[in-house]
Amino acid sequence: HTFVKKYLLRKHAEKFRFFHQTFLRLLRNQKLVLLNALITFLKLLLQGFLVYVLFSSTGYFIALPKIIAIMSIVSVVSFLPISLAGLGVREISFVVLFTTLVSVEETTVFALSLLFLFTGYFISIFCLLFFRHRPLPLQESGKIER
Repeated sequence: HTFVKKYLLRKHAEKFRFFHQTFLRLLRNQKLVLLNALITFLKLLLQGFLVYVLFSSTGYFIALPKIIAIMSIVSVVSFLPISLAGLGVREISFVVLFTTLVSVEETTVFALSLLFLFTGYFISIFCLLFFRHRPLPLQESGKIER
């Protein structure tokens, strides 16, 4: 415990002061952990299906489980703190894995990785605009209307 603070975290130790307590509290709430795992799995399924549709539209029919496995690796690799939000790392790993494991042309895979990226941006912007929080209107007296 003190080794981690003294040698690994050093000046950043204060930022991790409540990490242990929070981590233990999270582990005690198994429903929350299960919900997180389910949402993560559904996200991978949706990403895999989107990539399947993109590849199918170019004439490449790749098994969905293989796509999901590759997209899982791409997701993990994109978390490496090498670039801003994994940008570039995600595309390169997408290209390398699909050209190596599935034998698809590099230019096709790169184009589809960019299309996948922009589709994600489009969906995010749409959700941000459509589901954004709308504040409740205030009455003149300062009370909130319900």
